[in-house]
Amino acid sequence: MASLGERKSEFAGAEAASHHKKIAELASAEFPGYELAYMIEYGVYGLANAVASE
Repeated sequence: MASLGERKSEFAGAEAASHHKKIAELASAEFPGYELAYMIEYGVYGLANAVASE
């Protein structure tokens, strides 16, 4: 599996939203009892944007 840094161009391109959603889905699956699942999406969005801007 490629690291986020290796795929940073994908987080700023046309497919960015689908990548953010997939990462959020994977994270949510790991923490099914987390009551504020929407916060995972915010975190993924911020992380992906930070990686893409490096």
